[in-house]
Amino acid sequence: MGPETEVREPSPRFLVALPASVRVADHAVPGAQRVLTAVTANVSDGGMALDLQEALAPWTPVEIQVEAAG
Repeated sequence: MGPETEVREPSPRFLVALPASVRVADHAVPGAQRVLTAVTANVSDGGMALDLQEALAPWTPVEIQVEAAG
């Protein structure tokens, strides 16, 4: 670890179940997208975990839309 590396404590995670839509680029058809239904599993300052109906490859670019309760 170099001196420029900062060690941070992980952000606290909060269990939150909100519906979400995940848009994934479909590389088989240029310009096409698939929309997956998801539910948030937990959220924090550092990000959000989603439960999806299918696994995505690591680092797959996605656009996420979360629907707020209310």
